[in-house]
Amino acid sequence: MKSTRLSIIAVSLLLAGCSSSQPPARLTDSVGQLNRDLSRLSAQSEAVTYQRQLNAASTRGAWLLPLADSPVSLITAQGKVLTRLAPVSPGGLPVLLVKNQQTGSLPPFTITAELAVVSAKQAYRNAVPVILKRQVLQRAVPLAPSEQARFILPEVRLKGDQVLVVNVHQFMPEISAAVTRPR
Repeated sequence: MKSTRLSIIAVSLLLAGCSSSQPPARLTDSVGQLNRDLSRLSAQSEAVTYQRQLNAASTRGAWLLPLADSPVSLITAQGKVLTRLAPVSPGGLPVLLVKNQQTGSLPPFTITAELAVVSAKQAYRNAVPVILKRQVLQRAVPLAPSEQARFILPEVRLKGDQVLVVNVHQFMPEISAAVTRPR
């Protein structure tokens, strides 16, 4: 019995001496990646919540945040379209995606995009978008069902904790692009 206890203590001391006080590098890398992913998901969740808040109070068009990466439906006189901002890559320009959700084609159209900034401090609480640029985007050909149009938006320089917010509205059929009938 005494020798068994001594054996257990000896093995325990031997194992303790073999263990490292430093966690394995792979574990440290994995924990770091999990922390980065958690931070990104938390920021995305805050952006989605703020995007929903803006759209609930909106009387004009749809508000979009690149970080939200969440589509918003826009009901127009011509039909329903799904709008979304592609996440902006570092050094890249924002891209507005407009997808036809109708069973028929949409005629050529124009849509207005207003680029604004807000402060992301305190999860966007009481942040009011400040519009910096307005651009009228034009699609010269019909948009088939389930087809998606891509519009590259102008660059907006962000300062400090500012994030980009885009309001899309005034979806209008392009009258000048109407097909004329032969005489």
